Amino acid sequence: MEFIKAHKGFIIILAIFILLGIISFLILEKFIIFHGSVYGNRLEDIKKNEVSKKVLKQIEDEFAEKNNIKSSKVYITGRIINIINNVEGESSLENLQSYTEIVFNDIKEKQRKLYDIQIIYKNDKDEDKFPIIGYLGKGLTEFRWSYRG
Repeated sequence: MEFIKAHKGFIIILAIFILLGIISFLILEKFIIFHGSVYGNRLEDIKKNEVSKKVLKQIEDEFAEKNNIKSSKVYITGRIINIINNVEGESSLENLQSYTEIVFNDIKEKQRKLYDIQIIYKNDKDEDKFPIIGYLGKGLTEFRWSYRG
């Protein structure tokens, strides 16, 4: 009890500080943070022309059917369609670039105007040449390529 009496002012200031912290957090939580999508309203126009999971699976399967593609994974993050392909054996750059026809055949033009599309070719055994990255910005008509070589 003596400690409380001796430090009465400090304890009152500490209690007020803790109370203000709790009130501030509640105000921030209510009005500013922890609500809504991570992307805000930037994706609203995509909902009208969304690429279905069926189409993503179809793209994945078509890439995986190619002789030199060991595995393929396709997923969407916000406005970006990511196509990750693991390549096995020897593959020429021109051969891999020709696979972009899959994207143009399966994704409608209206959808390509809304999404960025990137194709990443990986090969753990040939790090001198890989990764090869193809990027199609929304509204563009051809892929831009980045690679080691």
